[in-house]
Amino acid sequence: MYDVIIIGSGFAGMTAGIYAARAGLSHVIVEKEPFPGGQIIKTAEVDNYPGFEKISGTDLALKVRSHCQSLSVKFTEGEVVEVKKNSDNLFSVIMKNNSVLECKNIIIAVGAKPRLMNVPGEIEYTGRGVSYCATCDGPLYRKKNVVVFGGGDSALRTALYLADLAENVLLVHRRQQFRADKTLVDEAEKRINITIIRDAVPESIVGDELVSGVNITDVNTKEKKHFACDGVFVAIGSDPDTGVFGSVVELDKTGYIIAGENCKTNVEGIYAAGDCRTGMIKQLVTAAADGAVAVSMIKGH
Repeated sequence: MYDVIIIGSGFAGMTAGIYAARAGLSHVIVEKEPFPGGQIIKTAEVDNYPGFEKISGTDLALKVRSHCQSLSVKFTEGEVVEVKKNSDNLFSVIMKNNSVLECKNIIIAVGAKPRLMNVPGEIEYTGRGVSYCATCDGPLYRKKNVVVFGGGDSALRTALYLADLAENVLLVHRRQQFRADKTLVDEAEKRINITIIRDAVPESIVGDELVSGVNITDVNTKEKKHFACDGVFVAIGSDPDTGVFGSVVELDKTGYIIAGENCKTNVEGIYAAGDCRTGMIKQLVTAAADGAVAVSMIKGH
């Protein structure tokens, strides 16, 4: 019987493990992936995490994992397929291999994965010119040319953020009308270094060692065009990895676990931390903060 089971070994999960160990809570981090850190390991350079002017996502994740090991944070590898709240208000965490872990509290820190366009070159050049996080990677493209794909608030915010850094920003949306807030669209249309192309979809991302351009197709005329660029930012949304938790905690319509800044869900004893919970900002620092907050919310600590 654990005081807390932490599901996920990204920044929120590992930080929760550090705080649980320091608080003297019996705990274990269940990690689905063989390598810790979550999505950040796909980022070539991180320059917005305090204390590290420039570091690869992989190296930063390994440093946090090393910190965990120095405090004897417990890890176990496996995939959670179900969570049950028992009649005694304790929880059962059922694993894919049919083993069952029992605990008093659960911290869900499974993160969210960026939605893919699924076009040739996207996976190949991820981390080598293809990015899903402007605040993470945008500074790498100062005075360069970038392309942003998407039509929602995140795409417009990405384009506006990059417009302050890059030489030119090409914003490509598959429809005529944007789904984003009108004020964001109006602001983007005013920026002299943002060019907007509507009714167009990506065909492929091309390059050599790094991205060198994109190919797009007009959805009406079927005309194909090539645009040279140094970077591609995909901003078409993200999908939280929360499917197995929908039967026990409340999710919003997009699948994120509904939890406030205190990380408490609608179920006493279950907390959500990091990118899998509802919240405006999804960054390494906020994920780490959530991990600390979630542990501090556990009664008696």
